[in-house]
Amino acid sequence: MKTKRDLRILALRELLSTQGNHWAFFPALLLFAETSRPGFFMLLGWILLSFFPMVVFWGRVYYQSLWLQIAALPVAAVILFFLPIDPPYLKVVFWLFTMVYLFLSLFLTLRKEEEAKVMAPPLVPLIVNLLISMIAVLATGIPFTFYMHASAIFCVACSILAFYVDRYRIFVLANEGISSNMPKEKIFRSGMVTSLKYLGVVSAILILIASFSVSDRFFQTVRGWIGSLLKKALAKFLGLFSFGEPVKSLPQGTDLGPEAFLPEPRRSSSFFWRFLEVVVFAAMLLLLGYAFVCILCAIFRFFSSHRGSKVVLESEEETEDLDRHEDLTKSETAVQEEDDDRFLSPSRRIRRLYQKKAKASRKEGSVLSRMTAREFATQESNPDLAYFYEKARYSKFICTNEDVKQMQVAYRRKRKK
Repeated sequence: MKTKRDLRILALRELLSTQGNHWAFFPALLLFAETSRPGFFMLLGWILLSFFPMVVFWGRVYYQSLWLQIAALPVAAVILFFLPIDPPYLKVVFWLFTMVYLFLSLFLTLRKEEEAKVMAPPLVPLIVNLLISMIAVLATGIPFTFYMHASAIFCVACSILAFYVDRYRIFVLANEGISSNMPKEKIFRSGMVTSLKYLGVVSAILILIASFSVSDRFFQTVRGWIGSLLKKALAKFLGLFSFGEPVKSLPQGTDLGPEAFLPEPRRSSSFFWRFLEVVVFAAMLLLLGYAFVCILCAIFRFFSSHRGSKVVLESEEETEDLDRHEDLTKSETAVQEEDDDRFLSPSRRIRRLYQKKAKASRKEGSVLSRMTAREFATQESNPDLAYFYEKARYSKFICTNEDVKQMQVAYRRKRKK
């Protein structure tokens, strides 16, 4: 049965792998559109479509509902219908990708599998992306644009992170029965932070290089838009301090021929200004990418905190606060499968034995709740109870089956009178 941490790791792996695979096929969208510059709504539709695999994932794993996955299809159809994608026939391409994602999810559901057992290496999405890009360039004659570079960088970054998460899951499952007190959270965080650092540096360099493929027309448009915005803001600011001075008229006899309304010839920008424009553009893209990742994390945390009732929560051993007293108020009338000692770690089995010993002492619950393990062991003249209990709960050392046997001997030992 999966714990809360296992479900979080599984969802993170699904999110990263689906994003990597989705953006690997982004050049196919440019191929069908026969353009190197996708429109705003075309790009927005592709971004929204990238979250559809996660929507069916929540229905398949978190809520374990087949109908919830099917219900996501008409919702996606309504969004595609009202989204003004140009040209309109591209909606068929979006619809085909939506159907493929849904059929894959239904296939896993009917096979009673929550995830794909085999994960492709990180370079496979990159190779797929580059091959489709080459086909698009050769078939339509469109140039190899910044959008193709950016999709390749994003898909390989997500694929590498997904591959790390998958290797982490395999490592944890392989060592589950060996190291009961293995610091899983620290291992994951340290590895994830290191991967993000290296990928962040490499991605920044690649985005900076890819920014040189952006056309001059784009930079001129952005520069003109920013310049006009600044001029309007400056005019409004200076208008606050104007005192209604009359506008000076031109002297008589001034010839306003057609040449007066022609724009001044644009000077060719130097390499320095071109490089500065590229650096600023790359920095803005990195900031937008960082904001996009923060939004994904917020969505992920939101869904993690609003799961269905069928999700198994983390065990008490992983989520409790390390207070001084053991909780001896729980009843043991209903013994479930996860309460069987065969499914517990050595540390948890030792603590279970201590709980049974404390309850067998016939002391009042209010008295037991105020006693530490050492105090109880002193009254029972059985110091081994406190020793193995403190090792299981507070020590960083790993408890073994031999420790469990010693605790069982202490449990059966009767109090000396």
